[in-house]
Amino acid sequence: MLEGLKAANASSSTSPPPVIPFAWQFYHNGSTLLSTADTVTELLYPYDLGAQGLIIWGSSGNSTSDEPYWSSMLKRDGPMVQAFLAKVNACSEAHCGGPARGRCMPSNSTSCECYAGWRGRHC
Repeated sequence: MLEGLKAANASSSTSPPPVIPFAWQFYHNGSTLLSTADTVTELLYPYDLGAQGLIIWGSSGNSTSDEPYWSSMLKRDGPMVQAFLAKVNACSEAHCGGPARGRCMPSNSTSCECYAGWRGRHC
């Protein structure tokens, strides 16, 4: 992902293209769900590196209600991502002029990364 960010920032565009990595919530064997700690790394860490989004990769076979993946998404991963987004949006609101102007970077700071068209310490 860091190489993708480096390439995006090297573009000649005034606004670098977004970097949106893929995440997969299984270990390489494809059947064991990630631990909570590894899920945090997989789903939340890209934000702190500068990703503009995240695509959760999966199979339609994982979307049935009796699948462990679906249960994990409803009970652990979904609420974790929702709480994370609430935290970073509140930070952006308080320190960056709102989520439409910029975002706190990294997520545990009050430093703002302004979006295109906005500048300054608080965007």
